[in-house]
Amino acid sequence: MNSHHQTIKTYPTSLFLFCLLIPPLSATCNNVEKTVVARRKNITCIDQERDALLKFKNHIIFDECELMDLWGNPGTPDCCTWNGVSCSNQSGHIIGLNLSGAPYQGGCLVSQVLSPSLGELKFLKYLDLSSNYFYGMDIPSSIGSLVNLIHLNLSYSGFSGDIPRLLGNLTRLTSLDLSRRNDELYAQGLSAKSLNWLSRLTLLTEINLSDTDLSEATDWTQSIGSLPMLEVLQMDNCQLSTSLTSSSSLSSANLRIVSLSRNYYISSSIFQWLFNTTSNYSSGVPSLEYLDLSYNIIQGPIPDAIGNFQSLMHMDLSNNALSGSIPSTLGLSGSLGGPSRLSYLDLSNNQLEGTIPASIVNLEYLGYLDLSSNYLSGDIPCKLEIREFPHYASFVFNNLSGSIPKKLSYLGPYAFQENPNFRTDEIQGPCEKDRKDKFKLGLYVSIGLGFYTGFWAFCGTLTIKNSWRHAYFRFIDHIIDNIYVIVVVNLARFRRNFEV
Repeated sequence: MNSHHQTIKTYPTSLFLFCLLIPPLSATCNNVEKTVVARRKNITCIDQERDALLKFKNHIIFDECELMDLWGNPGTPDCCTWNGVSCSNQSGHIIGLNLSGAPYQGGCLVSQVLSPSLGELKFLKYLDLSSNYFYGMDIPSSIGSLVNLIHLNLSYSGFSGDIPRLLGNLTRLTSLDLSRRNDELYAQGLSAKSLNWLSRLTLLTEINLSDTDLSEATDWTQSIGSLPMLEVLQMDNCQLSTSLTSSSSLSSANLRIVSLSRNYYISSSIFQWLFNTTSNYSSGVPSLEYLDLSYNIIQGPIPDAIGNFQSLMHMDLSNNALSGSIPSTLGLSGSLGGPSRLSYLDLSNNQLEGTIPASIVNLEYLGYLDLSSNYLSGDIPCKLEIREFPHYASFVFNNLSGSIPKKLSYLGPYAFQENPNFRTDEIQGPCEKDRKDKFKLGLYVSIGLGFYTGFWAFCGTLTIKNSWRHAYFRFIDHIIDNIYVIVVVNLARFRRNFEV
């Protein structure tokens, strides 16, 4: 507890250094910097805002990490010096409040009721109450009045009930995290019957609503799609369904991370929604880097267009009902060329058929490949190689034939089991193309050596032996004379015949 308490006390400086390293928190760096400057200039906080903080503290039952231990202490009357509080260096108003607990370690603050006094912090830009125990209470509606908020994190804190639509008033918000752990102590989590309020938050770049109940929010594709600045979308285990309409298209050209796993009701129309929007419209280069659609009911083939995402590094489509073949576009250069950056590919537990495309050997950065539990047939491409860490691959429970490729022999037979026609005790020899390349190389080398040897044997002899050299040149002169005579005689004969 003491070490954690010490960490909290050095919050302004440590957060300032930390946020410089994390680009998503760059909007907060200015706030922390202003806080440090404010303390140097001895700017004190506003009395009304100090009282609001004390009212908030009075509703906290227990402070495990002593986050607010010095709040209201006679020795620290200036609330700008309190742990977790950041103030403006110009006005002294509170602009940041970080009371986050320790994730996965039980949290810090315990309360059954949060004071509405938070709504009095009208200049607040950064609010983090994550990883605490708030006993399944509703999100205070007073937060919806903090119209200057840029960052709001209420994750892992036990909030439940309907997400207040008043959050739609926070039009300056760039980051919103209302996620929860599925194993939290509270049976009921957050829910929403509509996400229409999100469409007003046009500056949002990051959204995390994972483990909230959005089973009735059938407008989520339209609401999320209307956010032009969106870069990160995390909505795992939200009971989402895809019911696309003509207005269901994404306006963001900057999506980097999309995680929609464990929703179970998402269909193949999700590809249409994604592929219409994840390109940078100005350059045509796809921006998507991380895609997780695992544990849904996506049916049908994997679109060939998936190979156009040259920035994609992580793709997990496992545990769906995908059918057809693996797109041959995987590993091929996109419309603007350049190698694929894909390093993680999981297509396991689907209904994929056909052979493993030869183009997959072009995935230069591949470190994780799972094609298990499908209906794949044929040989594994001879030149397939897992080049990067963690060097994992699995082909079990398929209909593959042949033997283990030499470059995958380190995986052992277990990675290829449950393929009836596969020889797990045999390692392939050199690839056919390698054999042809070696033959061509040997042929060219032989021709080159033969020419080199013959040329210098002949020229060297003429150089050393004068009699041979003279005889050779006499022979050449004789040949040239004969050719000249033959040409002249035949030319004269031709002319006479022509004149006659």
